[in-house]
Order: sequence, then structure tokens, then C-alpha cells
Amino acid sequence: MGYGLSVYCVTREALTRVYGKNDVALLKEALDAIGSKLARYDRELGAPDPDDDADISHEDALREIFAGRFTPHVRGSRYGWALEALCGFLGDWLDNGPFVPCSHQWYTDLDEVLEAHGVPLQFTDLTMRPVLPIPEPDDWPCIGFWDAQDFEAIDALEACMPKVEDRQVKAAFEAASGWIRYALARPGSLIVGFHG
Repeated sequence: MGYGLSVYCVTREALTRVYGKNDVALLKEALDAIGSKLARYDRELGAPDPDDDADISHEDALREIFAGRFTPHVRGSRYGWALEALCGFLGDWLDNGPFVPCSHQWYTDLDEVLEAHGVPLQFTDLTMRPVLPIPEPDDWPCIGFWDAQDFEAIDALEACMPKVEDRQVKAAFEAASGWIRYALARPGSLIVGFHG
């Protein structure tokens, strides 16, 4: 996993259906679909850590998200990566080309350009606004979302794009415009971001 932003279009209803509902059938369906990804995260991130009695696997973290109850002192990143895999199962992955690789500072830089053009949208919201009340990741991923209120900025975002000279910034804004247009075509959707 390199540092960058992964973005998914997921309905709020789907996330609400998952969190704390103990939906055994949906959990089984999710594990069938993303179990190998969760196991890969275990291998890559050393989970569970044999030297940490409180640590759990990413599969167990997903089970706890479904239960809405969390083991004390478990690394928040276990829940964050499990949620990222779950969003890939519940929703649609969105093209993140201009955001891989990128540093976390990139979102602040983009926000400054948006603010200068009067666009009421913040990329930092895609990494610093929890979408579910899971334990906060201790390192990565940083998690956030955009919702219908953020989508209202689409016209201002698209109006500013011809004025932006920096090709990388323009590519980021074009990608974001595509994400929002995609979500607007699917009422009730959120754009959920994971930086890590």
C-alpha cells in the first residue's frame, strides 16, 4: 500500500445497514467477497501482532464494525482498513489517478486553491471527517467523506477549472468533478475517502 487516496461511492443506507446491525447474512456475503483482501492486509500489516494481546485481525475488525462494539485498545487502523475493504464491497471504486501517490499535504494545497476561487468544498474532508463511529485510526488510513451538501459545490468547482493553470491541480479537480457527478446520479450516495 503506497500513500495515496482511495475513493468509493457508497450509499448512506448501505453503511447504516452494516454498522451495529449484526446482519449475519450480509457479513457472510462481505467476507466471501473481501476475505482475501482482509487476509492480505493481515500479512502486509502484521495483524494480529503476536506481541500485542489486544490486537485482532482485519476480519475480526470487520465483524466488530457489524456488531457496533469494539475491543478496547485495538489499533484503530485495523478498523479503518476493514472499512475501506467494506466500502469496496458495498459501493463503487472511483478513479483516483491524480491522487496516487500523494502526500496528505496535497489535500490542504488543493483546499487553498478552492478557497481562492470561492469553491465551498474541502479535500481534507475526504480524510478528516469520520463516516462511521469506529475507533480512530492510530496512523493510517485517514478517513473522510463528502455528502449531498458537499456535492452542491459542483458548479463552482467546474467553473473554476478553466482558470487553474497547474496541470496536477486541474487533474485533481477534474477527477473530483467526475466523482461528484457519479454520486449525484446515485441519490443517497456518499463519496468516502481513505488516505494511506
